[in-house]
Amino acid sequence: MRADIRHSHFDSSFGRGNYTLLALSRNFRESLRWEVTAGRQSFISPLTRDISYRNLGTTLDWFPGASFFVDCGFNRQRGTVLDYYQWFVEIGYRFDSFKARQRRE
Repeated sequence: MRADIRHSHFDSSFGRGNYTLLALSRNFRESLRWEVTAGRQSFISPLTRDISYRNLGTTLDWFPGASFFVDCGFNRQRGTVLDYYQWFVEIGYRFDSFKARQRRE
């Protein structure tokens, strides 16, 4: 299990705000990875109203072979401007793995 905590704070004439994120991830062998993230952000500017949100998400990465990958997950964001759920699935092929395979042969 791996934990990653990020925090950023800024204050300038343009605006001020902060960002905090906690990510927990776990690898199951080399072919499966799971991550859960939770965070919040706030931004205050003289040009806009107060923009803040909280988010919660999870991602599952699966690598069934040397060339293919599948990512899927869920994000939930609640905020003063945006409020949404997001589900995603991505299926992909790594083209650079073809060159690596040719070098091995």
